Amino acid sequence: MCTYLQMGNLKMLIDPGVALGPTRYGLGPTEAEFEALEYSRALIMEVAKEGEFVVVTHYHYDHHPFPDDSEMYERCFGGKVAFAKDRKNNINLSGKQRGRIFEENASPLLKKLEWADGEECEVRGVKLSFSPAVWHGDVGSRVGTVVMVCAEAGGESFLFGSDAQSL
Repeated sequence: MCTYLQMGNLKMLIDPGVALGPTRYGLGPTEAEFEALEYSRALIMEVAKEGEFVVVTHYHYDHHPFPDDSEMYERCFGGKVAFAKDRKNNINLSGKQRGRIFEENASPLLKKLEWADGEECEVRGVKLSFSPAVWHGDVGSRVGTVVMVCAEAGGESFLFGSDAQSL
């Protein structure tokens, strides 16, 4: 779920991606779902203009753009600093492959790419703390791991648990 965070002087987009769910009971997406997909994609790209920082918690396509969506990559990552899940460590094979593709697409557009797992930093007076890799849902899940991000400033905090269900 893409989230825009404004805290103090920090403006940051978290997980700028949108995708349709898998086929359910042999049924494909409805027209309303396709419309919601296009609406959400356009909204994410519009909001992306506001922030200078981006977080990618893992490499599922509902959390970052599809590889062939150069417009969304440019709008969400162009000229920004990104904090992303380490694509080489504590990640399954599929995540490694998608992470490599993400890095190839995003790096030329970014000011800087930082692997975030277990890291802390201060950005515009806001402390950002990234979890080590945690399971995407249940421990040992086949779908891999994610990083969570916590932003703290002025006695307030915000935790984005990604698909870890905030565990």
